[in-house]
Amino acid sequence: MTHVDADLLRQAAEMVSETDATRDATARRLEDFYCYLPRGQYLYAPTRELWPGASVNAAVADWPADPMKPAKRMAPAAWLAKMRPLHQMTWAPGEAEVIENKHIDAGGWIPEPGARVFNLYRPPMPLHGDPSDVLPGSITCASSTPTTGSTSSCGLRSGYSSRASR
Repeated sequence: MTHVDADLLRQAAEMVSETDATRDATARRLEDFYCYLPRGQYLYAPTRELWPGASVNAAVADWPADPMKPAKRMAPAAWLAKMRPLHQMTWAPGEAEVIENKHIDAGGWIPEPGARVFNLYRPPMPLHGDPSDVLPGSITCASSTPTTGSTSSCGLRSGYSSRASR
C-alpha cells in the first residue's frame, strides 16, 4: 500500500461512525479492495479474486466519505474507482504488491506516470521449525499428471520419523 493510499484510507476511516467493535464480523475492509478498471470489477486482495461492485458495496460495512463532499457517504465501489484504481495485473516476483508509475508489456516495464499495476505474486510462506529435525530421505513426494485428476502430496516415508519424535 502506498503512502497516498494509507492517508486516504485513514481519512475515510475517520469519517466512519461505526467502530470496529460494532462492525458485522462478516464485513470486509475497504482497504482490502482495489478497482480493476479494464473490467470494471473489484479486486479483493486477500484472495486475488475479482468481485462485482454490488458485492463490494454489500460486503463493506463502513462506507467512506466522498472526497469532494466530506459530509456525504459514498458507495465503496465508487470510492475505490476514484481513489484505488488499478490499470493492470501481472505476476512480478520481487516487486511491490501495487507497482506505481509503470505498465508491463511483452517487452518489459514502460514508465507511465500515474499507472498502477497489481502484482498477483505472493512470496512463499515462511517455514518454521528446525530443518535438522528431519532425517535425510525421510520425506517423499508423489505427483501425477493433470489427466489423472489426482493431486501432489508429500509426507514422511513409512518407518521414518523426525528426530524430535524419537
